[in-house]
Amino acid sequence: MRWLFNNLRRLRSGLISIVLILTLSWLGVLQPLENLAYQVLFLVRGEQSWDSRIVIVEIDDRSLAELGRFPWKRDRFAQLLNVLARAEENIVAFDIIWSEPSAEDLKLADAIAQHQAVVLATAQDNLGVPLLPVDSLRSQASAMGHIRKQIDADGISRSIPASPPDRPSFAIATLERYFMMGKDVTLPPPNQPLWLNWSRASQHIPSYSFVDVMRDRVPIQAFENKIILVGMTATGYDELITPFNRAPPTSGVYLHATAINNVLQHKVLQPVPKSWSFGVLVFFGLGLSRWLDRWQTMTQVWIGLGLVIFWFGYCVLALKFGSVWFSVATPILFVLAVVSITILQERLSLNAMLQRQVQELWNRYYSDIVLRQVDESLLVSPQLSQQPVSMRRVQQLATLAEQFGRSHAAQAAIARNLSIGLLAADLDGFIWFCNPAAATWLNVKVGMLLQSQLVPNWITPHQWQEKLQQLTPFEVERSQRWFELKFEPLFYQPQDQSPSGLLLILEEITDRKQTAIALQDYADTQTQLNQRLTEINQELEAFSFAVSHDLRAPLRRIKSFSDMLLEDHVTQLEGEAKSYLNYIQASVQRMGDLIEDLLKLSRIIRLDMQVAQVDMSQIASAIVQDLKQTQPNRQVEVTIQADLTAYGDARLLRVALENLLGNAWKYTSRRAIAEIEFGVMPKAPVFFVRDNGAGFDMAQSGRLFNAFQRLHAYEDFPGNGIGLMTVRRIIQRHQGQIWVDSEVDRGTTFYFTTLPPNS
Repeated sequence: MRWLFNNLRRLRSGLISIVLILTLSWLGVLQPLENLAYQVLFLVRGEQSWDSRIVIVEIDDRSLAELGRFPWKRDRFAQLLNVLARAEENIVAFDIIWSEPSAEDLKLADAIAQHQAVVLATAQDNLGVPLLPVDSLRSQASAMGHIRKQIDADGISRSIPASPPDRPSFAIATLERYFMMGKDVTLPPPNQPLWLNWSRASQHIPSYSFVDVMRDRVPIQAFENKIILVGMTATGYDELITPFNRAPPTSGVYLHATAINNVLQHKVLQPVPKSWSFGVLVFFGLGLSRWLDRWQTMTQVWIGLGLVIFWFGYCVLALKFGSVWFSVATPILFVLAVVSITILQERLSLNAMLQRQVQELWNRYYSDIVLRQVDESLLVSPQLSQQPVSMRRVQQLATLAEQFGRSHAAQAAIARNLSIGLLAADLDGFIWFCNPAAATWLNVKVGMLLQSQLVPNWITPHQWQEKLQQLTPFEVERSQRWFELKFEPLFYQPQDQSPSGLLLILEEITDRKQTAIALQDYADTQTQLNQRLTEINQELEAFSFAVSHDLRAPLRRIKSFSDMLLEDHVTQLEGEAKSYLNYIQASVQRMGDLIEDLLKLSRIIRLDMQVAQVDMSQIASAIVQDLKQTQPNRQVEVTIQADLTAYGDARLLRVALENLLGNAWKYTSRRAIAEIEFGVMPKAPVFFVRDNGAGFDMAQSGRLFNAFQRLHAYEDFPGNGIGLMTVRRIIQRHQGQIWVDSEVDRGTTFYFTTLPPNS
């Protein structure tokens, strides 16, 4: 069943294309394209030679100008026949209907009888009534044929219809009479359409003006052993469109001349039946769709273009050298449809797979590696928001890649500085990561096979297989040093049921091992040693906790000892030494503040929000009062707009305002009269904190909200670079935005939004 489904999937583009082409053909949509391709095919093939046995006597505009308006008296045609009768063995075929009796009929009949090789034309009126030459002319004619023509939708005649039961076409009747004269002619099958192989433009076909022939202006040798067609070519009469004559058109007499030329040169057009063409397309389309599935998209495009060019070239060559007319537009559209649907099918499958994989990665890793929880809508840039929804997966993937890169950089830095060895390898032992400790102890590097050094230098082949299956820690002694090795499974993909690789954790336990041996002799110290070992393991496992919390203990000791030096030994210290101690205390204080800010930031991130309506004006007023108490002598003009409220967590919003107003208070400290304003924009629910302080260059604004990024020297304006990052995270937790506008020495304005009222 699965095999059948896979094969149907690979044939899907071909099946869809077949249905599409058959539907378009049934609706008639493809016929205009085929008609256009027919014209292009002949133009690309170019003009071909004309049989020298055919000449045209034209009733052209010049003949009408000299001999008068048409129709003429029939004695003029008798004069023409008398002139042409002087040439040897020619046939004269009149593309003119003489169905009405005339006084000159007997004279023309005598001329026809004397010539003995004259073919007359028959036709039908709009009601289907036959239009035959008058009896006197019909009785003397050597043959008669109908001059019906079939005009397609684009105005071009591609064939002469099949002959009526009682009479051949005008061209066939002329050729039959030519054959009776002993000429070598292969006549086409009767009662079948005669498809025209247009040879060249009519202006390049040998022709003579009627008036020139009648007045002996043309050498009589030009008509010897010829098939002479006499017909109307004057402007406005019997117009005919061909691939070579479209603007202006030619005349209907060239239709019959082309048919005769095709038969004489054995170049009658042979159209390939549509049923056969569609059968080949079905077979070829299914094979093409299955074959294209093996190639990449660009190769598929080149294959499609190559097939289109090949088919068009093949059709041109078949028409040029074999007089075979293949359908052009339908196969080309079919190939393009198969290629396009195949590519579209692959693109849709690829897009669906990409979205599914990105969503799985997003659901699995987002909460683990993206520490700053952000509304997914905020991850979409204004430019990307104008793109289709599926493109937002790209932003998600980019966010994950950025966070993976950050996480990898941090983990790699930690791994490089760990005292334990870490090594990652595929199941076949190919090493793709190892930290310096592992590289030194095992004498390996990335790209090597783990077995080449681990077996047999550290363990036996049997132990290698056993430890891979058990994944339990084991100990190895090397050069009087003890190591603990442990294999951990690695899963590269979320959906993996079995591990794809392994992680080797290598720790030197010489001290631990020696302690364990000593414990056997000194049982009374067992509890203390075990406690020490436990502390060592806890220190390794709680590394991140120690970084963020336990650093304050040594800082307190540094400050305590420096205070003791300043208090108890101040008389023994020189001025420079006391300055150094003051620098140490200032640095300790700054480090303590930095750790406190980081812990505060961590608490803010984890703090549960209690959303309610908050009086922002009251909070701002309280903060300003606290600031004034710290520096009561400063001249500060503070403007706080009354009755400002917002929806959010009062504790978090107070922290945000403390940082913003504190920044405004700090950076206006060098103003004689400082100005600080807190309010809301008149046309939008946007709060702002404005000051006339030091300001900064907006070119540096991209760094403003990042951790430890400061735009002023610490000596000028103290700070740790954590406050604005804290503000940004608080605003983001309120689904808001914060931005800034500033100018050097002209002040700064911070804008921010909070939760909408109905959140």
